[in-house]
Amino acid sequence: MNLTAIIPLIGLICNISGIPGLSLGVLYHGEVARFENFGYQDVAAQVPPDKDTIYVVASLSKAFSSALAGTLVEDGLLGWDTPVREHLPGYQRDEKDSAFNATVADILSHRTGIPGPDGYWMLSNGKVAFPRSDFVKVFNSFPTVRPIRTAFIYNNYAYELLGQIIEKVSGMSYGDFLRHKIMEPLGMSRTFDTRVPSIVANIAKPYAALQNRSAYELDMPLVRQDGLFSAAGGVRTSVSDLLIFYRALLDASTSQLPKHGTQHGRHTERIPNNPLKQLAAIWNAMISLPFSSLREHSYALGWTRAQLPSTFGLDGPQPWKPVVGAKPPCHLALYHQGIIQGYTSFTVLIPETQSAVVALANSGGLNEAGMLIVGAVLDTMFGTEIDAEAYTRLAKKGYAAAASRQGRVMRELEDGRKVREPTRPISEYVGRYYNALGNFMIEIRQDKDARGEGWVSFMGDDADTFKLVPYDADAFFWYLDHDDCVTRGRLPEYPAEYYIIRFVFEHGDATLRNPVLYWEYDEEGHSAEPFKRVQTFKDL
Repeated sequence: MNLTAIIPLIGLICNISGIPGLSLGVLYHGEVARFENFGYQDVAAQVPPDKDTIYVVASLSKAFSSALAGTLVEDGLLGWDTPVREHLPGYQRDEKDSAFNATVADILSHRTGIPGPDGYWMLSNGKVAFPRSDFVKVFNSFPTVRPIRTAFIYNNYAYELLGQIIEKVSGMSYGDFLRHKIMEPLGMSRTFDTRVPSIVANIAKPYAALQNRSAYELDMPLVRQDGLFSAAGGVRTSVSDLLIFYRALLDASTSQLPKHGTQHGRHTERIPNNPLKQLAAIWNAMISLPFSSLREHSYALGWTRAQLPSTFGLDGPQPWKPVVGAKPPCHLALYHQGIIQGYTSFTVLIPETQSAVVALANSGGLNEAGMLIVGAVLDTMFGTEIDAEAYTRLAKKGYAAAASRQGRVMRELEDGRKVREPTRPISEYVGRYYNALGNFMIEIRQDKDARGEGWVSFMGDDADTFKLVPYDADAFFWYLDHDDCVTRGRLPEYPAEYYIIRFVFEHGDATLRNPVLYWEYDEEGHSAEPFKRVQTFKDL
């Protein structure tokens, strides 16, 4: 395998995508084959990354979480079919709710039937709306929108619940248990949860990509001493450590999984005392992804499965995605993507060839650059001659789509406007509105000048305050263009409904009662939550 020919292509994709720095690692037939680094981990200081540079890997964390759960199952301390409520008494749902008996495997495979709206907990500048102690009851408050085990609904909240289960069963913090069970046995030294010691150096700074592809430095996301979302997306690590972890996973699969679908052909693990267990369960297909495909495309436990040739990604084929693995023989790919403020990541494992490719970037970028780059490396690994011009076109298509996405949503809202002036004076909407749990507040403000324009402020934070634009009778949308969105550390990926705030007024005895505010924060559009205007918490 010779990757030298596609190194210029990788650099070009980074430039098209607005990626300031990227680290690439390749495992081939069980051995580290190559590390490559591009751009800068620190743009201002012009410091390049290396194989040990630490990135926040977002949802690549889920593979660590399923592996940790596997060690607990192997030790008899946890079961894949154990109901969540047995370890988290705070998990409370009606007995008639199909998610009442949701299990560890259900939350690991995103098949609880409960939505997990990231737009609810993710505020600007990497802030989180709720304390960790509230996340179980917040999860309880979400409705079950599909019967359990019938649909794939991605849910980071569920992985937070898993993290709390791991900590309760192990008696350790997530980070300490990760170090004890996986890192130390495998010799990994560059991996942490959200609690990164201050002495750790060589950490890639997070950036947002503006529409002109320039990099804007952001605050570090999920730096928390309580470990919140470590299990879902808070792990930070390097390509060198990831290849150690992936090599151990692939090595464990040789003894724990039958080769070519038979009970014969298993091999002895090459890593002595390999701590990774339960691969047959972890990599087993649990639920199909919600798009049409002639080949398998499913979710396992912290991993997505795709039978090649295929595109990658939970949203199915798109015009800017390459079809990977078209050259026979077909392979099973296990992959995952990670996206969080300031970082993106993508990784693919090919168990049959004991190979893996991972790309870590310190920007959200303006297309799915990691997916493109990993796809090009995989096809090179499979012996396919890469069409650099075709990949360049895909990168440009992805850039055009991503750079215009937020603008398209704002234009859709502008085109849908039915009023140009508020139906009522802004003063009638002004106030603080709380959810039923009383832990999320939306404040409606009014300018004191002659125009008296309205503003919406999430959690009352100035960094999360946006101008309200009249949309319909007693409805507004909050305006946010691409550059303003990403420089606040927000993700420009939500539909138009996410930006609409609606008010419902009740009338009685000829007097106007308090309005109720409705916000459809669930990007899947399952429901809009009512927020009640209150003067004190006693009014909730």
